[in-house]
Amino acid sequence: MTACLDVHCLGESHKDSGKPCQDYSFSCVDDDMAIAIVCDGHGGERYFRSDVGAQAATEIIVEVVRLFVQQADSKLFKGSPYTAEGVVTESEKKLTPLDVKFRQMFSSIITKWNERIELHAKEHPLTEWEIEHVPEKYRNEFLENLECPPESSTLNKQYGCTLMAYVQTEDYWFAFHLGDGKCISFHKDINFHGLQQVWDEPIPWDERCFLNKTTSICDSDAINEFRYCYGNNTETPVAVFLGSDGIDDTYGEMENIANFYVEILKIVAKDGISAAEQQLRDDLPIVSRIGSKDDASVAAIFNVFAVKSNIGHFIHFQMDYMGMQAQEQANRIKMLQQKQQQLKEQMSNWNADLNKASIELNYAMKDLRKASDRLEILSGKISFLAKEHQSFTGSDMESPIDYSEIIEQAKETLNSKMIQEEAEQESETVNTEEVTDNQQMVSSSEDELAGTEETKITC
Repeated sequence: MTACLDVHCLGESHKDSGKPCQDYSFSCVDDDMAIAIVCDGHGGERYFRSDVGAQAATEIIVEVVRLFVQQADSKLFKGSPYTAEGVVTESEKKLTPLDVKFRQMFSSIITKWNERIELHAKEHPLTEWEIEHVPEKYRNEFLENLECPPESSTLNKQYGCTLMAYVQTEDYWFAFHLGDGKCISFHKDINFHGLQQVWDEPIPWDERCFLNKTTSICDSDAINEFRYCYGNNTETPVAVFLGSDGIDDTYGEMENIANFYVEILKIVAKDGISAAEQQLRDDLPIVSRIGSKDDASVAAIFNVFAVKSNIGHFIHFQMDYMGMQAQEQANRIKMLQQKQQQLKEQMSNWNADLNKASIELNYAMKDLRKASDRLEILSGKISFLAKEHQSFTGSDMESPIDYSEIIEQAKETLNSKMIQEEAEQESETVNTEEVTDNQQMVSSSEDELAGTEETKITC
């Protein structure tokens, strides 16, 4: 059973400025295809109608892709393994018949989008909000371009957006992307085109999308900025999630994003699609508030039965991910304890820079407490995941690494260290008094030396 969900929300930073949500997401499943789309309007002052541009792009993608699916010969995909194409111009490679079809589809999306936003611009004069909030130079640019012929107009800049889509049919699947944001696919077979993990980023990345810079449908060379991938029905993903940059700017590492989406898949498996979609509606505003402050969008296509049968597989990924973090914290604790001992030894040295060593020791102890707290949190998560795996699958989780043992060893080391420090607390107080006396003696000696040096210079 193929199903879908999509949610988009207003970013925290837009609430105060009065900007509309410039993200748009869409998903549907029918007899011909399943499709998920996320379009993200640019947030800069010049792109003050990018919310309209994002919605227009979404509607046009549905229209053009549906026509592509109806007209495409499924034999083009038959036997095709997973294939990914990064940014490439027509002259840089020999295009296959399928590549040609994809480029024709991308060209149609761009053309229809430009026609749609030009019509919108002419039918919708500047609003009161735009007159009040949009800088004069961009308002003037918009008005001047209304009088220009289409070939020289830059009206599309005001409507600029990124776009991302995933399409699945009975015989094949494909995905395409222009701009930033992330597409993540989940698989039941960890050997899917060489993968050693349950998730993947199937569409090649464009290195030009960096920090606040991105490629866009409003670029003059947009046709050569599309990236895409495809495969036959033997490699159809269990689930595919599309997320705007408001998601990846919050979660950062791909493992964090994958972990977030696995949580959604667990709700699908346990409580159903409506509950998962409602959870996203509740979560995305929080994600924006504590993270990117940007609009946030998610759209997904998934096979409900495959999600349920592979949920243990996905929880295993979470366990390994949390376990590796726990291992890192355990190693960090050992390193900090060694550093702490070294600094204490420095402070007992007459010639040491006591003030510097004391400050560094204080920071090391704070870092040690943070690492200890983080280890405690990870320990709780790992225990919860083990119980969750049992609940979903009816069996205990098997892992080549016993993360619980790593955590317990780290805790024992911490506990023994704490007991030792408590026992040494009284002597440390005495040492502190000695340090103060030593510092005073050093200061007196330095003053005497300075006075001697000054006398020599005078003479």
